[in-house]
Amino acid sequence: FPVTIFQVFRFILQRLNKKTGIQILRAGIFIFSLLVTLMAGLYILLNSKPVQTVVISKICDYYSKELKTEVFIRGFEYNWLTFEFKRVWVNDQKGDSLLRVRNLKLEVDGFDFINRQLVIGKIGLEAGRLNIKKYPGIKGLNVDFLRRYFTKKSKKKKSNKPFRVDVHEVALRHCGFSYSDLRKRRNIRELDPSYIHFYDINGKLEQLNLIGDSLHAYIRQANMKEACGLNILDMNSILSAGSQILDLKQILLQTPHSRIKGDLAFIYSDWEKFEEFEDSVKMHGIVTGK
Repeated sequence: FPVTIFQVFRFILQRLNKKTGIQILRAGIFIFSLLVTLMAGLYILLNSKPVQTVVISKICDYYSKELKTEVFIRGFEYNWLTFEFKRVWVNDQKGDSLLRVRNLKLEVDGFDFINRQLVIGKIGLEAGRLNIKKYPGIKGLNVDFLRRYFTKKSKKKKSNKPFRVDVHEVALRHCGFSYSDLRKRRNIRELDPSYIHFYDINGKLEQLNLIGDSLHAYIRQANMKEACGLNILDMNSILSAGSQILDLKQILLQTPHSRIKGDLAFIYSDWEKFEEFEDSVKMHGIVTGK
């Protein structure tokens, strides 16, 4: 017959004298009380505004030195696996604005250390803006230093299993994205692929999975405007991106005067080939509109 934990515990107690049993019981109660007190104290400290300010300030100082640029977070709040960052600033290594976020909120569902998996219930991004640039005389994009830094860090950690992040929903509200090739003159009369500026981006990314350098997500109810006058009222698609392909399937895109649907893929040998988009990136797909 199987032996239960209760039977094993009773067997041990029966072979201990009364005095020893009481001492073990008291020690167990003391250790349990100490753990509860420490956990309660840690929780109170993490919810203390002065402590949060000091911790975030130290983190920003560390990454500012590591990345050789300015990293700044004005406010931070924590409440039981919910993290909220206010006024996040990250500059590129030329000192220009790379990332600005008014409010970033993360609701963490769990973390599996053994399987290297982070599960996030929801990410809320309000008034975030990403500015990608190419500078004259400098190879690559102004965001490449971040990719190189975190790629180097991940290579130092020897593991055959890539780190995985699963996010149930990413909600974007009043966000923006710009791409500027400062080596070229801007054409203000029409859509210029060297100067793209999308603003008032709203929508959702659902069931987002990030495994190593591969990403998969469902784009839902996205809408945005471009500085040249393009107005996307609604966009839905299935997004997959990796080191050699960026794939958009089941595209449904609505503008004030057209409706577009189809599949579109961008094929390249590595991410850096986007720097030479016209010569190094191939486009395949079937797109129809009316």
